[in-house]
Order: sequence, then structure tokens, then C-alpha cells
Amino acid sequence: MPSDKQEGTWKLLNRKTVGMIRQFIDDSVFQHVANDTNAYELWEKLKCMYERENALNKASIMRRLVKLDYRDGHSVVEHLNDFQGLINQLSSMKLVLDDELQALLLLSSLLI
Repeated sequence: MPSDKQEGTWKLLNRKTVGMIRQFIDDSVFQHVANDTNAYELWEKLKCMYERENALNKASIMRRLVKLDYRDGHSVVEHLNDFQGLINQLSSMKLVLDDELQALLLLSSLLI
């Protein structure tokens, strides 16, 4: 059984964590989680809210990647950063494109 000191420390850390999470919640979402005081439960609720949109987000980012074109007047480095940023976003959503597909998409984006 945890001591009173450990429980007090846990409660303090929980409150701080909830406060930190709430700082980054959009006002339109805040009303849905305003009464949550447990950091774990708050995080799980937010995760469920945002994961529902995950398939749409993947499709949207994939569409942007496929339609990405090099623009005259912009640096190649900027274009590569845009390309890699989209690849990284997909990877963070557990949609990893193999190297050959990435190379083909990049080549396609450079062709005019």
C-alpha cells in the first residue's frame, strides 16, 4: 500500500500533468474533457477522439504527397523538406512507405 507521502506526490504530479495537457487543448475540444481530472483518463479520451480521424488524416496527407510538385522559384531543399515532412507524418501514423515507393513519388514530384 502506498504511503501518504507517495499518494500526495502522485496527486500533485497528476494535477500538474492534467494542467499541462489542458494548456494544449483547443477550446473546441476542452468542453469534452473539462471534467476529467485523471491524467491517464484524460489522455485516453483525447486519444480516442483524435484516432477516429486518423484514416481521414492518412488519406489527406497521402493525397498531398501524391500531388506534391516542385514549384519554380523554390529551392530543391525546400521541396525535399516538404516531401520528407509528409513522409514523416505518415510514418508517425504507422503508414510506412518503402524506399522504392518514396523514390518514385519524389521523382514524380520533380517532373514537370
